[in-house]
Amino acid sequence: MLQKLMKRTAVLVCLFSMMTLGLIIGLSTTKLVTITEVAQDEVVGTGNTIVPQASSADSETATDYLCIPLPEGSKAEEITIENHYMDQELYVLIRNAQKSFYAEHALTGNRAGIDAGFYHETEDGVALIFALTQVYEYRTVFENNELYISFLNPREIYNQIVVIDPSCGGLDRGSVENGVVEKELTLQIAGKLKEKLDESGIKAYYTRMDDVNPAAEQRVALANE
Repeated sequence: MLQKLMKRTAVLVCLFSMMTLGLIIGLSTTKLVTITEVAQDEVVGTGNTIVPQASSADSETATDYLCIPLPEGSKAEEITIENHYMDQELYVLIRNAQKSFYAEHALTGNRAGIDAGFYHETEDGVALIFALTQVYEYRTVFENNELYISFLNPREIYNQIVVIDPSCGGLDRGSVENGVVEKELTLQIAGKLKEKLDESGIKAYYTRMDDVNPAAEQRVALANE
């Protein structure tokens, strides 16, 4: 009985290893960029402005993509994209890059969804920060040391969209009863909702997922967007 169980376990391990290897090979072939979702953070101030320049991509045959040049030898796993939708900003974090690279290499392509762009050095590389004209979702393609980003209205991707608005936050603790603090309780409820909604076909946006207190105008604006 024990030998049969061990054989079954060995077979399953082999199958899992083959599936994992196949997935890795598939991802390396299609060169998809891993997208990381994060809580809403404050934007890091910077005086380095990204000035996109015109190129052949701006002609009538232009694609829907913004083209970001990357240092030679860049890998997809070195890039993380953070959608700070509450602030209508997109962060592109490029590890092992240097600020001087973006002082010399311009962005090209479709920039209709961008109001402004900035960059600054981080401990790991360079962060490109884009102020967007509205709340966007996006698609990405990584190819030949270039990252292509297409900005899409959420309605182009999702049929069902909700906005979850945990009340209070920050200095506003809300009601306190028997040691239960409103701002903490609403955030816990939002976390439980996220677990459920992430498993559904419903796209959810959250006005806060940490201990901050967005203004009422910001909360309403996200829902309207």
